[in-house]
Amino acid sequence: MRISYKDLVEDYYQNLNTNLRNFRGGPGFLESWVHDENHNRSILGMIDLAIESGVSDLQLVVDKAVLNELDWNFLKTELKSGETLTSEQVGPDEFILTFKVGL
Repeated sequence: MRISYKDLVEDYYQNLNTNLRNFRGGPGFLESWVHDENHNRSILGMIDLAIESGVSDLQLVVDKAVLNELDWNFLKTELKSGETLTSEQVGPDEFILTFKVGL
């Protein structure tokens, strides 16, 4: 499953202006997701919800600014055994973060 992080955050804030609960800007498993200005915590929140919903392969499209703010040491220490998080550049300012379970 591939999700644009930027679009998701924009949808979150747009939705926040019209609803107090039940974010509806992304896939159903993200209904209870709450964006955090700290991208590390925000992305970990998405990963936790994906795992709870049985999603074992999640791709987040992020821009270079978000990627540069990520603390890879922190993220990797938060992952459980068998979980991986990698990044791949797919454009001049676009990267895909791939989270997988069970590798």
